[in-house]
Amino acid sequence: MWLKLGFLLLYLLALFVVSRLLEFLPVFNDFGLLSTAVLHPISLSVREVKRILDTRGVNYAGVIEKQELTTLVESSGQLMESELNEAMNEEESISAVIRDPNSSTEFTCGTHFYEQVEDSKDSVWVVQIIPSKTEKVLLDDYNWRRVVALVKPFGIRTGILNCNRDKKLCNKKGWHTPQIVLALPKGTHPKDNVLFHSFDYSTKSEVVVSWIRTQLTARIQVVSDAEELGNSWMNFALGDRKSVV
Repeated sequence: MWLKLGFLLLYLLALFVVSRLLEFLPVFNDFGLLSTAVLHPISLSVREVKRILDTRGVNYAGVIEKQELTTLVESSGQLMESELNEAMNEEESISAVIRDPNSSTEFTCGTHFYEQVEDSKDSVWVVQIIPSKTEKVLLDDYNWRRVVALVKPFGIRTGILNCNRDKKLCNKKGWHTPQIVLALPKGTHPKDNVLFHSFDYSTKSEVVVSWIRTQLTARIQVVSDAEELGNSWMNFALGDRKSVV
């Protein structure tokens, strides 16, 4: 009799423990503790695959077939369920940026531009240039905000420069037509120059973002193993400074 009573108590205790664990499952899920499953990209929709590539900064311009898109995901690293959940949640953040009319800096004058873009030399900038004569823009308001939203997660800052606020600056830079300018610090020293790259051949945000990725990819040094990484970091302080991934 005592044995049966003992089994009954153990059974009730097990039910209590399981019920308590089930109460904590939503909390674990919110913190991504249950989202550690490895996913195969082929099981995702095309929209989800492209979102993953966007968050990883992988250029997929001109890639149409799903198989080719999933290959890009696989080659850029293992995909976890938590990464997919986070990427899809960020879509709402992108929508919020697109809806925000003040999502990028509007330069008030040439001095403001110099202080933010050229003098600080600590950020990558994407600037939409509005020429003084026509005041036309390369990207309409929606496409510009979309560019802002897509580059913001990577720490890229954005701004708009109306050349009517400093015609001398625009004449000096040769900015006489509507265009997008990418400002990249040449190095990491305070006195290093800022390099400007211009884009003016498409009014679509996806094409602009693809061009930005291409420009940035050219400055990335890829290493294949830990030994090469150590050697790259050792030479990093002495030679040409590039991002190491």
